[in-house]
Amino acid sequence: MFLDCGSPVPTAKSTVTYGETKVGSKALVDCTIGYEINSTTDTMTCRQNGTWGPEITCFKTGLLQCV
Repeated sequence: MFLDCGSPVPTAKSTVTYGETKVGSKALVDCTIGYEINSTTDTMTCRQNGTWGPEITCFKTGLLQCV
């Protein structure tokens, strides 16, 4: 059975980079400058139930990076 998760939705203060949206596909989460990933991974996977997981959020680090 072919399932599609659709486009992964970025959480607040993040962007998501991905190619395909079918089961097993990967999506990379990147937090905005001044924020860090609140997870043990930066990668979500399209699951057989049609959702992306695990949910990855970004939290404020308290340090801002100047460019």
